[in-house]
Amino acid sequence: MGPINTQIKEFFTVLILFIVSINTATAQEAAKDDTWYVWMDTEVNNSQTRIVSEVFVINCCVKSPKYRKLVKKAGKWIRKNVDESYAGADPLKKIQDEQLAREMMIRTSTRDNVKLVDYSGSCQ
Repeated sequence: MGPINTQIKEFFTVLILFIVSINTATAQEAAKDDTWYVWMDTEVNNSQTRIVSEVFVINCCVKSPKYRKLVKKAGKWIRKNVDESYAGADPLKKIQDEQLAREMMIRTSTRDNVKLVDYSGSCQ
């Protein structure tokens, strides 16, 4: 009976370690999935000017209420600092590839009628 109890204990120990490792891997993957590179890129003043910001990092799901708050804050910031009549739905662009985000921001910022703005935000 002794060797069987030892085998059962070893089995449950391995099972617990396996479950813990799966949970850890899942948590790390979820954290990676919630890392987004975001920048402001929208048209203002009746589409005569485009405003673009530097890329910043957020760590919340873009389908979450926290992200929706960030979008609302960005719209308020535009109305306060750039164009009082701004009514755009989502002034932010987002992607999970940092290099591509920076490349897209730079490509857009070199066009005509583009104003670079100092804006960044976070999910709260």
